[in-house]
Amino acid sequence: MPGVAFVTRYSREDSVAGETILVIDDDASERQFVVETVLGPGGYKPLAAESLEAATQLMAGRSPDLVLLSALLPGFGPDALEKLGIPSVPIILMAARLAQPAAESTFPGVRDILYRPFETRTAARAIERVLGEARLRRERDELAEKLAQTRRQMEWQLQELNALYTVGKTVAAVLDLEQVLSQVVEAATYMTRAEEGSLLLLDESSGELYLRAAKNVDQRVARGLRVSAQDSLLGRVVKSGRPVMMAGPDLVKIKTAYMVKALLYVPLKVPPDRIIGVLGVANRVSGQVFGERDVFLLSALGDFAAVAIENARLFNAVETERGKLEAVLRGTEEPVIVLNQDRSVLLCNPAARKAFNIETPAVSGRPLSEVIRNQALLDCSRVFQRWAGPRGSKYN
Repeated sequence: MPGVAFVTRYSREDSVAGETILVIDDDASERQFVVETVLGPGGYKPLAAESLEAATQLMAGRSPDLVLLSALLPGFGPDALEKLGIPSVPIILMAARLAQPAAESTFPGVRDILYRPFETRTAARAIERVLGEARLRRERDELAEKLAQTRRQMEWQLQELNALYTVGKTVAAVLDLEQVLSQVVEAATYMTRAEEGSLLLLDESSGELYLRAAKNVDQRVARGLRVSAQDSLLGRVVKSGRPVMMAGPDLVKIKTAYMVKALLYVPLKVPPDRIIGVLGVANRVSGQVFGERDVFLLSALGDFAAVAIENARLFNAVETERGKLEAVLRGTEEPVIVLNQDRSVLLCNPAARKAFNIETPAVSGRPLSEVIRNQALLDCSRVFQRWAGPRGSKYN
């Protein structure tokens, strides 16, 4: 074989087999020697080409783990692997000894050089050394990517927790139901990376679900949207009390999916396990499917929405009863002051205002001591507060 003086048998131990090595040499006997004598016993997957053009066709979009490149190849130069589209693949040059200075200076990316004639064992050790370095680099890069991915996941989960915390604070502090439900849908869309979100409430008198809040929903669709709870995906959620998650082919047969590629619906529940509506997200364009974590996040937001709706219902009920009581007290000739357990004024009828010379227009929520100056009544309220405890008190 031209340029080959020594052939010794070599078998690799404790190394990774099956890596692809591309041999580019215009000398057929040299290619055959490297492929059959060096790469074959080592368990590698050899690819051989007589020119850079032939190598380009042979690779066809693939990338080898190592390239053995003849320095005597026509067209040899520092941009050879860039022409192949694999500039980051490690290289071992096969060169004549006299070509050493030129090879090292024109190919700074070369990992090693084999000078002809070379022994099989020498070539095998050089190949294993370069591939070992490449494996370490890959492992390092993979570890760095995993660490970066873990950091991104942790940052996203922190954002999810912050969003849940913000919505929870809003539910506890804001009585404006419109604001709370809009924020819930906004958070649902953001946290699940969905393209649109919606919240529908159940009209028990008609058996229909009507849109109460939405994000990125076409106004023509949103305006007056009502969906029957009998024969729809939304109705399935109401009846079962369980989330519904669908994507791709599962949606083809569903007429009520209105041209979406992925959707997720969760029920809004209030004690004792009563379904009052549905919170949902959907993707029309991306086709990104939802997962179990999305179910968890959407269910948590659905619970917040249900609490807000129930709080609003209870508040309205209390306000209604308060209005009725105020109407009754206004017509009562006896002075009446209603206090809570902290001795703050809840109600004060006109007779009480007249009897105790109360001139402050708004007394509701103010401490009794700021409203009246009658010491006997103040002392009485303290005694009765200790006796009544958390049940509250009323003085007349």
